[in-house]
This record gives sequence, structure tokens and C-alpha cells, in this order.
Amino acid sequence: MKTLRILPALFLAILIVLLATACPQSEQPQPTPQPTPTDKPADTTDPAVPDQPDKPAIPDGAIALGPLETVIFNFFAALADGDFDKAKSHCTEEYWESEWAEVEIIFAMIPEEEKASWNDDFSLDEEDQAELASGTSKIDGDTATYTITDEAESTIFHFAKIDGNWKMSGVETVEL
Repeated sequence: MKTLRILPALFLAILIVLLATACPQSEQPQPTPQPTPTDKPADTTDPAVPDQPDKPAIPDGAIALGPLETVIFNFFAALADGDFDKAKSHCTEEYWESEWAEVEIIFAMIPEEEKASWNDDFSLDEEDQAELASGTSKIDGDTATYTITDEAESTIFHFAKIDGNWKMSGVETVEL
């Protein structure tokens, strides 16, 4: 899954973007960024509908996601939008500081006209969403894992329940 395996390649990609922006370039038309799913506010006009702030706006026909998958989906959707405060809200503080805080700093250094390509690096396309939905959850009290396995490796997302909400607390990849 290209997006979920971005962690090891992320710094290389950012370095390439920074180098590319440092080199003079001829005027080339920029591709139109593709819209990505974002969080959809709950219908608060109907008291029978509870607030669901962590439910993503999934396009019609897309696969429904469980609570752990929703955290992963919302995390990558927020990164794709460059909304680091929202992305940070889906992680434990320790995980954010150890793995993602530098990405936020690097993003701030990218020229505004280059930030549109950032979306492509983190957006979850339909194939990614299907692979995300194919994983397995294991919940043990206030900790959980969500594992996605393909023919070559397993990606294991670790979670901690904080104030009643699941937060990503780490990701590891195990080669098979």
C-alpha cells in the first residue's frame, strides 16, 4: 500500500521536493490537485444523531471503516490537506514528536506553489482504502493493533485509547 508505506520514504521525498524547489525551473502548468476525503461534521440538527467527529466523509460506494481504520484514514487525510493540528489529534503526543514533528517543520519550508503536490503523497485512493479496510483489529483494553498484510509484508499500526478516543501510537513494518 503506497501511502501506508510512506514512512520510510517520506524524508527522501521531502528532500527531493526541497532540492527541486531550489533549482530554477521553466514555467510548467501545475496539475490540478485531486480532492481528498475530509471529515464530515455530524448532523447536529437531529438530536437522534450523535456527534461523530472522527467519521471520515467516504465517497458513495467506498468501503466503510471501523474505529481504528478511521483514525488511520483521518490521519492521512489531514496530512494530505497539510492540516498538522488535525493530524496530530489522531496520534499520541509521543508518536507525533518522535515521527512526524520534523515533517511539519519541513512542510513549512516548502514554497506555497509546491505544496499542492503534497496532497498526492498522503492521499488514500480507492485501492488504498480497500487495502486499509482489509486489515485485522486486535483490541486489548486501552491498547490495540491494526494489521494490514500483503504478500511481502505486514504493516502494524499501534493504538492507545486516550480520553475515550483511539490514537495512533506507532507503526511498524514486518517483512514476511
